[in-house]
Amino acid sequence: MGPWKGQLVWLVVAAYAAVLCFYSLGSGALPGAGLSEALPGRDLAAHGLAYGGLAFMLCVALSQRRARWLRAAAMAFTLSAGYAGVLELAQAFVPARTASCADLFAGVLGGGAACALWVAGRSLCVACRRPCSALLR
Repeated sequence: MGPWKGQLVWLVVAAYAAVLCFYSLGSGALPGAGLSEALPGRDLAAHGLAYGGLAFMLCVALSQRRARWLRAAAMAFTLSAGYAGVLELAQAFVPARTASCADLFAGVLGGGAACALWVAGRSLCVACRRPCSALLR
């Protein structure tokens, strides 16, 4: 992989994190925000998916730098959980938002699940002695 592709991966991670920050701290109505009362648990699922996506992208980005993939997953989990905590804490200081331990837990759980799936996929590639790109075909 060329050096510009590695930088592109980090640019995508940064853009995704910026979008998470915008929607977490924005005071305007979020797309589909009115459905949270009609569908219980939707907000928690959204947090899990959002931070799971961040954790998965961090796993990919960190593994590009020749880090061991298990270490990359642990670092990705720590970074995504920390980011979820920082944004949830910051919501306490935004007038139209509220901080919630349940949202934080859902974000951490989603990040952990994504990292676990990434490790399982990498383990499968190692066990089969095939490149991981072969799983996508």
